[in-house]
Amino acid sequence: MGQIVKLLMDKVTQSRLQFLYQPTDLIKHLNPYLVPAIYGGEWYDDSGYAEKPELVCQKPIKIEPEHYYNCDLLWQKYGFTKVPPKCLEIIKRKQTFEVQKICTTESQILLWHFTVSTDIEFMIIATNEMDDEQIVWPKITLKSLGTPEQGSISCKCNCKYTLLFKNPTRFLTPARLKYAIELCSNVII
Repeated sequence: MGQIVKLLMDKVTQSRLQFLYQPTDLIKHLNPYLVPAIYGGEWYDDSGYAEKPELVCQKPIKIEPEHYYNCDLLWQKYGFTKVPPKCLEIIKRKQTFEVQKICTTESQILLWHFTVSTDIEFMIIATNEMDDEQIVWPKITLKSLGTPEQGSISCKCNCKYTLLFKNPTRFLTPARLKYAIELCSNVII
């Protein structure tokens, strides 16, 4: 470990660094009130959160398949069996890709699901018959690479909804956008 550290830190920082090989060595370097009682300190957690007060934490929980997020649940709520087939779009640097949906009846629901390969800016704008624009979903920069982004909003009648995807990077690598966007009735199942 010391061989790696000397390449990354200057001599002053290295002199302040201590490697501990036993948890009980914490008491030599920290205030006893900051060290859990199980390691020789005086810290007890009496809040009820800890499994045992002297441990100051709970035991790790094994992650089971039922803990995973099911991206089909939002779509099933509005009558779909699963996320519809996704379209693929390549967005080059500093370019914007738009998807437009026109709401024809009151209280339709706009559903979206997408994944991207790089950072992307996402926002939704509604335009009414008089061409007045209103931001419905504020611009956010998503950094959730490969993780599905989902959402839904209630739409107004005779409005055009534009979903904007902008690749903000200046690198040559384009953003790969896989998306499914649908308008559906407000029937919750």
